[in-house]
Amino acid sequence: MSNLFSEGTELSAIKNWLSRFPLLVIFSVCGLVLFLNLGGPRLWDRDEPRNAGCAAEMLERGDWVVPIFNDQLRHQKPVLLYWLMMASYSLFGQTEFAARFASALLGTGTVLLTFALGSMLYSRVVGLWSAVILSTTLMFGVASRAATPDATLIFFMTAGLTIFVAANRESFRNGSMQPVAFPNSWKWLLLYFVTLSLAVLAKGLAGFVVPMAVIGLFLLIERLPVDESDHERSGFLGRVFRFPLLRIWQPIHFLKTFISMRPLLGVLVVFAVAGPWYVWVGLRTDGEFLRRFFLDEHLGRATSSFENHSGGWWYYPVAIMVGFFPWSLLTLPVCMELNRDRREGFERSTAFLLGWVAVIVGLFSLVATKLPSYVTPTYPALALLVGVAIDRFARGTTKTSPIWFRLVFLAMILAAIPLGVGLVYAANRFLEGRWELVVLAFPLLVGGIAGWILSKRQPARAAVALGVTAVVWMTMLWSWGTRVVDSIRGDDHVWSQVRELPEGTPVATYRCLESSWVVYGGHPIFELNPDDHSTEGVVERERNWMPLPRVSPEVFAANFADAVFVTTEEYLAELQQRLPESYTVLAKENYFLRDQRLVLLKAVASEGRVAESDSSHPAAPIRNSSKSR
Repeated sequence: MSNLFSEGTELSAIKNWLSRFPLLVIFSVCGLVLFLNLGGPRLWDRDEPRNAGCAAEMLERGDWVVPIFNDQLRHQKPVLLYWLMMASYSLFGQTEFAARFASALLGTGTVLLTFALGSMLYSRVVGLWSAVILSTTLMFGVASRAATPDATLIFFMTAGLTIFVAANRESFRNGSMQPVAFPNSWKWLLLYFVTLSLAVLAKGLAGFVVPMAVIGLFLLIERLPVDESDHERSGFLGRVFRFPLLRIWQPIHFLKTFISMRPLLGVLVVFAVAGPWYVWVGLRTDGEFLRRFFLDEHLGRATSSFENHSGGWWYYPVAIMVGFFPWSLLTLPVCMELNRDRREGFERSTAFLLGWVAVIVGLFSLVATKLPSYVTPTYPALALLVGVAIDRFARGTTKTSPIWFRLVFLAMILAAIPLGVGLVYAANRFLEGRWELVVLAFPLLVGGIAGWILSKRQPARAAVALGVTAVVWMTMLWSWGTRVVDSIRGDDHVWSQVRELPEGTPVATYRCLESSWVVYGGHPIFELNPDDHSTEGVVERERNWMPLPRVSPEVFAANFADAVFVTTEEYLAELQQRLPESYTVLAKENYFLRDQRLVLLKAVASEGRVAESDSSHPAAPIRNSSKSR
């Protein structure tokens, strides 16, 4: 790894060793950050249990087509993640580790792709730095350690963009006069479009549209005519499009670029690879999955805010600053480096990465529903941009004053202080006094001090100190911090009682419901309608994948004599007034992160009333006893 460290015989052996074994460094970091204690915490509400439970239900039914969770259609996500989880369950059993294994594996794959991109666009050193940076960012760690489709989407989108760069590797080299073009060989075209097809199976149309938009914007700039005479002859419209930001959208230029990207071929490949499942699931659900997935999830989220997830133009810049921590501390020096690069003219590599970020942030800023995870596909590009700046700092070739990089370590020290205070507050307010969590602030404090001392005369060592600090902090956060937080999730006593109920016992919740309860309770859970005061009715539905009926407690109890109910202490008296007198408290337990307790009620004979218990039981692995109705 030439030039990573400052010259010195004491470091030359390490430098040579790292240059020969960069993949060993990457796999070691990913093993620590992404895999260590992967299956330790139980599934976190609400998305993890929905996805993991859906895969478990599909595997139990032997159905690889229709996604069903809680005994009803799950229309929010396509099927690829469930297939990966089902395969993982078959290998490892239905455990938390198995549910998250695919995400961690594909997260590692994205880190390797980032290393490959850095090596092609810049150097192996930049590639290695970028790989370490990406794997130790907060939001990428969340995506790669969670049973959600985010890691799958990020991997296939990054893979598609990596294929584009690989097909133009010589053109991207600094100083090359060879133009960058959309792949024209069948090998690259099919590989690229098949990869995007898998992204469509991972999370929908964004898997195809977003990578095509990233490449399209870059090609619009790359293919822009240099000769101004063509615009002069085109009249008023041509003169309008002579402005730099408008010229790339000149209709003829845009159309030529669009056609060069073979969109028709891309659509055909997507239909050939991903289309069969979409058609099949549409037929199996009378078109309901397609209607709800494309109209509700795509069009609905684009035009209206779902679940109060909204924000202004500032939303994603703030989300990236938080999600890219601790490397977002370098925002100011990296932006200053980019500004100096702009004055000298961006390299193609840098222009491509900036377009990558701008397109994704720009597109999702236009969408009404906003979530931090929507822009995580920008993280490989951001890691590469930061990797370039870190490499320059380590080699002493920055285009700005090194003092700006030194200030990063001061910012790290200052960040450790509010983090420690916040952990103390959280421990006191939500986490039952688990003060030991404040230890998570110490790696940032120690790393910041060490980096500040080293950065004045030994920038290479200071850069390494920054990387080691990020690895240590993320490893502690995921392998130890999550375990501490999970240890206070005390609701398993309630769900251990539910798991022991005979298969098919109806379970209902009143004014409360979490997805994890379905998974750890082992039964489908009906959510009652507290505003319905009907006393007569039938609990039924026409298809086994349709939503579970929401009826009143009175109707549910009348339909199922053996039903059990879960509510909170706040609504216990209200529910008891609506149920027969035979219902009594079977168990109570804390409601995680709420100033409430969960209550389990069951109908028993008056002489057989069961005393409530607050004892805890170890969390059971993921299982699902539900059957299609």
